[in-house]
Amino acid sequence: MEPHHALVSQFESYSVQRQLHGVPPHEVTVDGQPAVCKRDTGPTGGAGVEGRVTRFVGERTSVPVPKIPAVGDDWHEAAMGYVRRRRPVLDDC
Repeated sequence: MEPHHALVSQFESYSVQRQLHGVPPHEVTVDGQPAVCKRDTGPTGGAGVEGRVTRFVGERTSVPVPKIPAVGDDWHEAAMGYVRRRRPVLDDC
């Protein structure tokens, strides 16, 4: 499965460089920045859930995780590299 349908709905500018493994993720460029687009590969895939969980961890903890600019039901886009977060936000947990 190609990541085009996920990226075209979220970004004005993108390109797909290559598939990183035998199954997704794909290395992509989004608005001029390197990123990864992960998509479900079958009924057991959970790329959308993975993206939402990664985003939550990045927003609520000090664990370094990739920034998740966009997420859908069966895919997510992650910025290359990790973002160091501030202190954990424990009040809302």
